[in-house]
Amino acid sequence: MITLKLLFREPGGQIEKAKSVGLVSFGPRARRQSVTDPMSLVLNPTSSHRIFHYSAFGLQIASEVDCPELVVGSGDGDVLLRRGEVPRHLFQLGGDCRFFEVDGSRFLMRTPDGVSFLVEDGRKITVDATPEADSGRWRIYLFGSAFGALLHQRGRLPLHGSALLGVQGAFVLAGASGIGKSTLAAVLHARGLPVLSDDVCAVSLSPDSPPLLHPAYPRLHLCPDVLDEVGASAETLRPARKAIEKYAMDVHASFPREAAPLKTIFLLESADVDQPCYEEFSGMRKVVAIAANTYRPIYLRPMGRLESHFRQVAAVARSARLFRIQRPEDLSSLRPLADLILRLEALPTTPA
Repeated sequence: MITLKLLFREPGGQIEKAKSVGLVSFGPRARRQSVTDPMSLVLNPTSSHRIFHYSAFGLQIASEVDCPELVVGSGDGDVLLRRGEVPRHLFQLGGDCRFFEVDGSRFLMRTPDGVSFLVEDGRKITVDATPEADSGRWRIYLFGSAFGALLHQRGRLPLHGSALLGVQGAFVLAGASGIGKSTLAAVLHARGLPVLSDDVCAVSLSPDSPPLLHPAYPRLHLCPDVLDEVGASAETLRPARKAIEKYAMDVHASFPREAAPLKTIFLLESADVDQPCYEEFSGMRKVVAIAANTYRPIYLRPMGRLESHFRQVAAVARSARLFRIQRPEDLSSLRPLADLILRLEALPTTPA
């Protein structure tokens, strides 16, 4: 018989060890975990690694890596997250991998700190990191670039932005880095809107339903100069990473566990205006804007996904509305911008 060490983490809570093989207790209920779960057996049960089960991006994750950002998931794994050695290259090249390489269904990337991720078949990510590596820093790459590659491999459409749940359904705040997507998401969250995702927004498409946006994990990353605007303080938040001064703000309150139909995309831009203004896009302008705000579009060509990606973008354009929002260059007051987003989001969905 194979004995597994099963540990679960409640969001913001403590890890609780199973009292018997296959039985895990958390909160007021206990859930039975099958020891023949193939994703668990792949994790090399003879090793000393603990096994965690998480949910993120609409996927169930069986993990050797402790990821306190994530919410607890089920025992049925879609993705295996493990520690181990990965090759220096996917091809016969000299030196180390420079950012990323693609070979069929395998994707290899290396961070500036020398941590490597091997993403395979949309089902497995291997993390090659020394014990001394800053796990808080490399997990940002894990849930960003590495999971972005995995979502592309699985045929999902990852959008670059922050997503929230509104009156009509899910909506995405998109735009260039530094435009204020996470900051605006924090302001809207303070007004009672649940946060679905920050940075990577996983969208799935099927012929029989509208595009669905899946919850990622309940955390926003904020720059220190906007903390006052969102009613937060650096003294009460954790640094998100050491090299870049950002703070992690947990948003567990009312965090959704189910996917929601993607209804609206807001493309944020800064402009020489006194008040926020908007324009609704239609036709190819909308298609181009959605394509430009895909997460890591540089992956598409080497992965052979250009054609399928265009079909996904066109499907989203047919189903969702897209507004370009021009905001004042000064972010000292976000109230008018938040008011406009809420007003447009609540409009009945009649995409052009």
